[in-house]
Amino acid sequence: YRHLADALAYLFDPGDFRSQYKRNLEAARFFKLFLSTGNKRYYWRAAQLEHAYRSRYNNYGPLYMIAGNYRSAMAELDRIRRVDPANQANLSDLGSIAFQKKDYKRARRLFQKSLKGKDSALFKEERASSLLGLAQAEFRLGRLEKAEQLIRRFRKSQPLDSLARYVSAMIAHKKKDHDRAAVFYMESMRLGYFTPDILLRLAKISFLCKDKKSIIEYIRQSLARIKKEKWAGPEKRREQLIKSVENLISR
Repeated sequence: YRHLADALAYLFDPGDFRSQYKRNLEAARFFKLFLSTGNKRYYWRAAQLEHAYRSRYNNYGPLYMIAGNYRSAMAELDRIRRVDPANQANLSDLGSIAFQKKDYKRARRLFQKSLKGKDSALFKEERASSLLGLAQAEFRLGRLEKAEQLIRRFRKSQPLDSLARYVSAMIAHKKKDHDRAAVFYMESMRLGYFTPDILLRLAKISFLCKDKKSIIEYIRQSLARIKKEKWAGPEKRREQLIKSVENLISR
């Protein structure tokens, strides 16, 4: 789309866009040579002409990750890592794969390395993603105080992120701060992170909370919504979760 936009701009006004269009064509040529040869000289020449060639989408890794094909994703990401080892987007994606594979120590190392990079303008989104990933890795490694510090930093820049609220809820839950955990669970669901699993977690701690009645009422309303909506997981699993939640709040 970027190349198409450049081509259209050039056609409409060749005078103003000639140099930009030629530079982008040259960058594309060098990057194509990199893909066919693996020669890092071509990669860096393309990146010098157009910084976007260092961005997260300079390979198919992110698409393979969405599809859950981590083996193919690793092959794509490793090709970039070999020529651009400090690429923050690449490190962040490698960290995400390590996290999904439950290799939390490796995930932590990769996220930390990603956050140490200096290209903050080009990798602004990836820095935020690495910060959230690092918080989750620290939580899984049992470092609750560190995880809480990191997730607070993340929430300052991304106050409406539903997953961050869920991570905050899990940290509070683990620390047995049930009232705070309940607030974060409900906030994460209101912001869009809405699944029967979270509702079950909330139901399990609801009787330990001061505001038990309003939490149970929220759970009842949420159950009605969940029963109407589609769920990405197996239907049998959803039915089991709903039944477990209903049993808990009917005691």
